[in-house]
Amino acid sequence: MVLTDGLQNNATTAGTVAFLDDGGSVLTIQHLYNNNFTSTISGFRPGDTIDLLTAVQYSTTETIGYIDGNIVISASGVPAYHIPAVNLAPGAHLEIGPDSFGWAQITMAACFAEGTRIATARGPVALEALRVGDMIVAPDGSSSAAIWVGHRHVDCRRHPKPQDVWPVKVEAHAFGAGLPLHDLFLSPDHSVFTGGALIPVRYLVNGRTIAQVPRAAVTYWHVELPRHGILLAEGLPCESYLDTGNRSAFAGGGPVLQLHPEFARQVWQREGYAPLILEGPLLHRIRAGLVAQAEALGHVRTEAADMRLELGGATLRPRRRGDAYSFALPPGERIVRLRSRSAAPAETRGTSDDCRRLGVAVRGIAFDGEPADLADTRLGTGWHAVEFEGSKPVWRWTDGAAEIDVRGARRVQIAVAMSMHYWKSAAHSPAAAASR
Repeated sequence: MVLTDGLQNNATTAGTVAFLDDGGSVLTIQHLYNNNFTSTISGFRPGDTIDLLTAVQYSTTETIGYIDGNIVISASGVPAYHIPAVNLAPGAHLEIGPDSFGWAQITMAACFAEGTRIATARGPVALEALRVGDMIVAPDGSSSAAIWVGHRHVDCRRHPKPQDVWPVKVEAHAFGAGLPLHDLFLSPDHSVFTGGALIPVRYLVNGRTIAQVPRAAVTYWHVELPRHGILLAEGLPCESYLDTGNRSAFAGGGPVLQLHPEFARQVWQREGYAPLILEGPLLHRIRAGLVAQAEALGHVRTEAADMRLELGGATLRPRRRGDAYSFALPPGERIVRLRSRSAAPAETRGTSDDCRRLGVAVRGIAFDGEPADLADTRLGTGWHAVEFEGSKPVWRWTDGAAEIDVRGARRVQIAVAMSMHYWKSAAHSPAAAASR
């Protein structure tokens, strides 16, 4: 999105400019009105970028912070520019540096979780025990001294979208034998070095060996080396911290060091240790390999959807004929929930970029034999949008827990167009667990 006038002509009615994806979006603001942005930024998270192209020229005297609901850019310690922002993670580490044209841009950092052990010349050392000067060992056996170690505490319970800050658990051997040696917890946008590229771990989640874990709170850590590089976290190659000139959000931030100020995703691909991959064939191959490795570790995929209806505290099993499922309803029921296994195609197939949680694709539904439209208002929460072939509606996916209003009906019939690959065992993913 590009906002050419900072919404200055809409100052009294400007609303919210929202980042709605999982990170990686760029908002370009080309003008600030009296050094202020007159709308409000929402959902800004690690991986997103606010580029002040033509609005603010970057200078090494500039620092950034989050103060009283505003992203504040200061020049030589004096607040100069204000951007209202909501839904930032508590303790979010904002960073400022130049874009490829020298204009200021804002990003947010990603980190290791507390307790992670890093390979050093004196053996594996927990992040919180690392000290400046410790020799950090790279995968090729070379070593370099840590020049900064910082941390920040995040209260996930206060976050409006806790999945943006919950750590991602990488189980032991998820990438192969000894990769990692022990379970590893990363922030969602911390990159793993695999296949010759850096890939944020959120893009590698498979719902089994790599999955988010709900936490009430988490402490994230950074380790900085003289140059952006790769270190071994529990034996798994991961990126080191790349400083862009601001550490004020971290305890023990210390003096500012201007090392690599162009830390934004588009710049990182050009100047980072390795290419940053968010899509494409390489990502698909790595995901597929992770699924195969999960199966080698004992996780099992299935195409059996395990459909049933939940009402009150009871579970109803269907009578099935082919792809048609029929449920007899007890009298007086109002709202039931169509349950099934669920998964995200990107997690269980690897070659898909579809991150929606899908249950079954319903091509038809009838109440006491009377067909209903797929967009019928009796279909409540837990249904994705109707999908079409041309102008013809063909099916509608559930998310594994779809509400149906069955008032007045004695039987509901459901025709399934397709299911998908699911993990057979209980889900690790908090989103999946919520839908079971």
